[in-house]
Amino acid sequence: MNPKYRNPLFQELRDRLIDAPRDERLACAARAEALLAELATKTDHPFGYYSGRITNEPSTSAHESLIRAADARHDVRKLVEDVWDSASVPIESVDEHVLTIDDLTRMFNVSAKTISRWRDRGLVARRYTVKGRKQIGFPQSVVDRFVHRNRERVSRGAKFRQLTEMEKQEIIELARRLIEQGESPSRTLTQVASKTSRSVETVRYTIKRHDQANQDCPLLAGAESDRDARIYSEYLRGATTAAIAKRHQRSEEAVQDVIREFRILRIMELPLACVASDEFDGADADRRLTAELPAADRKPRRVTPPAGLPAYLNSLYHTDLLTKTQEQHLFRRYNYRKYRVEQLRKTLDPGQRCEPLLDEIEQLYESAMVDKNHLIQANLRLVVSVAKQYVTPHVSLFDLISDGNVSLIKAVEKFDYSLGNKFSTYATWAIKKNYARTFSTHLRQQDRFRTCQDELLGVQAGYRADPLLCESIQSEYKSVVSGILNRLDEREQAVIEQRFGLATVCEPRTLKEIGDNLGVSKERIRQIEARAMKKLRAAAREQRVDLMVA
Repeated sequence: MNPKYRNPLFQELRDRLIDAPRDERLACAARAEALLAELATKTDHPFGYYSGRITNEPSTSAHESLIRAADARHDVRKLVEDVWDSASVPIESVDEHVLTIDDLTRMFNVSAKTISRWRDRGLVARRYTVKGRKQIGFPQSVVDRFVHRNRERVSRGAKFRQLTEMEKQEIIELARRLIEQGESPSRTLTQVASKTSRSVETVRYTIKRHDQANQDCPLLAGAESDRDARIYSEYLRGATTAAIAKRHQRSEEAVQDVIREFRILRIMELPLACVASDEFDGADADRRLTAELPAADRKPRRVTPPAGLPAYLNSLYHTDLLTKTQEQHLFRRYNYRKYRVEQLRKTLDPGQRCEPLLDEIEQLYESAMVDKNHLIQANLRLVVSVAKQYVTPHVSLFDLISDGNVSLIKAVEKFDYSLGNKFSTYATWAIKKNYARTFSTHLRQQDRFRTCQDELLGVQAGYRADPLLCESIQSEYKSVVSGILNRLDEREQAVIEQRFGLATVCEPRTLKEIGDNLGVSKERIRQIEARAMKKLRAAAREQRVDLMVA
């Protein structure tokens, strides 16, 4: 007899039945088998329901708490086996055919281990006396009932065979895809098992063997770090710690620890180079240097943009220019806020709970970025005015503007406002210097590889393109590319947009930069990019679009 019952009440019932007369025991065992056939649902019942059905007597138990259906199925099956074991029924006295484990393995073409798993799933075994010895047997009616309720399981067991190398690779690829899409390790195992018609243990063992052979990039170990990254990503999107904990089946304290760790890591990597000043250490520095932007002495004159401008150039005329006082104030506040972030960052202790300090640092840095963006927006027209001077038949205005905007951003970060100079003077010099360095090299390389066919095309295209037509073509092209990108999942889109600078606020980034941003390794980003590019090429071929990517 096996004493390992999940609920002690069933073990007490078994002990009571074993002391009953033999015929009563067998009658109770028969009723328990009939009850077991009805317990395929997930409905929970109190113990009195089960004891009443088995003994055919009203329950007097004071224990009315519900018992999980899975635990009840387990204990009722064990009770049936133990009661039959105690009855010592000779196999010759049974009216129907009794099958042994060997008979079942041959009948269904499965292993003895599979039969053992079926017993855990409800295949009831009885112990009969065979030539003075106890032997496990399965009445034909019990087997037929189990097969009827578990046709798919029995069929899958009969088809079982050793995995081929191709099937192993299929399991690995399915697991990798699910993990990259955000599934937890446990759900990954169950879903792969369902899709490949294999047991969870087979899938787990296959992935384990793969991880042992590829310790530099394991699937399940990597999934844990990816899950932490997803927790932080959900936090950034506004999810509460309680909701995140429930979704990932972790405690709220564990979720808070993960979020804190990622916040500290992000803060430690913030670029905080600033133009320091003695006034930053004054007693009332915070009040003076973080004040609101002073109003302009007079209302800025609105400039009407010329007709027919492309959308981007037209939008620049809707941003007011800064006065010298406003410009100085913004640069002072921008650098002071970065200076304060740097000072607070030095006080961080990763081993302590420091959420209020993290909140203060993040708010200060976000405010600094708002000031930086204000300075950039107010000077974008300056870039256009400088770029117009460098337009050639081989270099378009928008290429120059794009490159000039990068120079403007760097100039905002490096400008020393304390010298009293106007920022436009410094930015103009920085943009022109970058043009001289970048585009002279570009033209030399272009001339070096120019062919006679290029020259012919250049002569044929020796006219200025219609800017409205160019804008229309560009808009149509963006629409097509956006439609193709929708073929990708959320994570693949994020990688492609950051890798190629497709987002309006994002310059092209390296694999390492994207990995740091998403909280995964550079190698994982490379794998996601390769898979995404494969999808994009297939979509481009369907729509006959030239994506111009490698």
